[in-house]
Amino acid sequence: MPSYRLTRVSEMVEVTTQERQGEMTLHAGILTNLQPRKLASVIACAVALWGGVTGAIQAADVIDFKKQIRPIFKERCYDCHGPKKQESGLRLDKRQEAMAGGNTGLAIVPGDTASGLLLKYVQSEDAELVMPAKGDRLTRKQIELLKKWIEEGAKWPE
Repeated sequence: MPSYRLTRVSEMVEVTTQERQGEMTLHAGILTNLQPRKLASVIACAVALWGGVTGAIQAADVIDFKKQIRPIFKERCYDCHGPKKQESGLRLDKRQEAMAGGNTGLAIVPGDTASGLLLKYVQSEDAELVMPAKGDRLTRKQIELLKKWIEEGAKWPE
């Protein structure tokens, strides 16, 4: 049975296997010394190993409120839900007020992405409900950050 090794150095990925027939190597998409009948097994191994490594890295990343969430709130939410104005009774610049929610209910329920209204509104397809009400919608990345932050318990250091 062949043994596989995955190495990641900077942005170069190398997958090698040692067999009686010789060494097979995949360097950032360039195949060398590869016998055609082994191509499928090497690609499958590379995809499986690389997917597992990157998935583990992404899963291990913890959302940093000050660096990742507060900038979204400040740039996209504070005009209507900040210190000067609290439409629908919602304020997103202070932890206690944000966790208390607004006139329509809880915006953030730590650990529960389905119960809070924040994700419902930023993901809404309804022009009457979608937030922010003015300007561009949040990007997919911003929504994913908010979702992961809530899943992680919506940690919000003061």
